[in-house]
Amino acid sequence: MVPPTDPFPDSVPEGTDPPSSGGLSARPSSLSLAAVKADARTQARRLRKGLADAAGAAGDKAPGAPLSRATPAGAVAFHGAADLLPRLTTPHETIIAGYWPMAGELDPRPLMAALHGHGCRLALPVVVGPASALAFRAWAPGEPVDQGALGTFQPLSLAPLVTPTWLLVPLLAFDDAGHRLGQGGGFYDRTLAGLGAAGSPVVAIGVAYAAQRVEALPVEPHDRPLDGVVTEAGVRWFGERPRPDTERKR
Repeated sequence: MVPPTDPFPDSVPEGTDPPSSGGLSARPSSLSLAAVKADARTQARRLRKGLADAAGAAGDKAPGAPLSRATPAGAVAFHGAADLLPRLTTPHETIIAGYWPMAGELDPRPLMAALHGHGCRLALPVVVGPASALAFRAWAPGEPVDQGALGTFQPLSLAPLVTPTWLLVPLLAFDDAGHRLGQGGGFYDRTLAGLGAAGSPVVAIGVAYAAQRVEALPVEPHDRPLDGVVTEAGVRWFGERPRPDTERKR
């Protein structure tokens, strides 16, 4: 399958190229917050595309390629599984929702496969509508997927709907406070808010290249910080580290 292209084009002209360290250049304070975030997305997309192109040249040819810790997706799988599994005292009761990568997103499927191999149940998101929270359907490595809204891939409609307890979240950039710059559709913001309001708090872990880190991002009141982020360099937690599932349920 060919990864879909970016479904959220920018409405603000592209700014200057981001520095190679992964930082986003400052923009004039006269711009609205929406314009600042749109400009940041333009820069972050360009940076992430370069990182994805380099990873592909180095051997990240998922799905189906041999897993190597020398590639970003392989390193994310190694670090993520090593850090997450000790927190899951009952893996078979844990539903971890990942995503099917698109537009240069770092591929979480090797990590999902590693977690599934230790008994975790998996799910993929389903876009219900342009202003709705995401739904989730059960999925396992090797099972077929359908093309969904906005060019994403999702489980077949016969797959049961599930409620995840851990969420692997794609992103364009993240900062030192755990804030995340998303594509601009607001799907994960609505999803995290909805799960929390329904009494089903979820641990949200970003999946990104280490170079996607920036010092600070523009933040709005509805932006829910990540609990942690996993990159090819390791796992970083923001605030108190999530405890094992059985302790969180008490």
